Amino acid sequence: MNLAPLEQSILRTLAYFDLFSFPLSAEELYCFLWRPPALAKDDFLNQLNFLVEQKKIGNQDGFYFLLGTEANVAERIRREKISEKKMKKARRAARLLSLVPFLNAVFLCNSVAAGTANEKSDIDFLVITYPGRLWIVRSLSNFLLRITGMRTYGNSLANRVCLSFFVTEKKMDLANLRATEEDIHFAYWLHQTIPLFDPYYLWRDFIKANQWTARYLPYVKNYKKEVALVKLSKGANIWRRIWERFWQGWYGDLIEKQAEALGRQKMKLSVKEKAEKGDNSVVLNNGVIKLHEDDSRLRVKAEWEEKMKE
Repeated sequence: MNLAPLEQSILRTLAYFDLFSFPLSAEELYCFLWRPPALAKDDFLNQLNFLVEQKKIGNQDGFYFLLGTEANVAERIRREKISEKKMKKARRAARLLSLVPFLNAVFLCNSVAAGTANEKSDIDFLVITYPGRLWIVRSLSNFLLRITGMRTYGNSLANRVCLSFFVTEKKMDLANLRATEEDIHFAYWLHQTIPLFDPYYLWRDFIKANQWTARYLPYVKNYKKEVALVKLSKGANIWRRIWERFWQGWYGDLIEKQAEALGRQKMKLSVKEKAEKGDNSVVLNNGVIKLHEDDSRLRVKAEWEEKMKE
């Protein structure tokens, strides 16, 4: 099938989001176009209308989708309402984590950030830390959310926070964590993150550090989901400054080593084995803690490619 580059890009993009029963508005589709040719927005809108007229894609209530998936419009609306409810809990958790010394940003990610959460979904955070204090931040964050009953534990996942991804400010370029060269799921995941607590405006630097996605998503720079940031209160700021001063220098380095040793000791054997495989599902190195044992990126890519063949 010989498709024009823009038509192919539109179908590829809709096919990916169809995996999550998530039709797109025209603005979202434009921002998320996967490997499109250079074009003006008016040309994109004309092509979009043409594809609808030719019955190659569907359109309902302002959303675009693959033919035969009209039911996904109602499903998207339903899931967005669920995600909005979980967002409130995410903000409460981020406000609590603002107390943690050396924790410099909390980004919401995965299904809640993408608006595709269901009733059983947990709330995933990407945490950005001060360099050299990664394990201290992880230990304190886990402790705070555990004692308040907000953290995932065992089979208790729904509406709880999952802390499985930490990076330092110096490791925000995630290109080397791709599961494959054309890691479509990871590229979209990155741009669907939402800053919740970001007093140093690191989300902007995070996006800039991951310019490798521009070759796939040249128009995604126009996309940002606006959410009111959790502010650093005066009391929290004073608390953080006290401990950050106390844990600076050699003494802080000592506490960091102790926190890392304890953290690694408590990890499951399966997690440690995964880290040794080097497939980027589980990463434990200087500046990154990524604990995604059930990494779905290769599976999603395979399903997307199969859908494109259809």
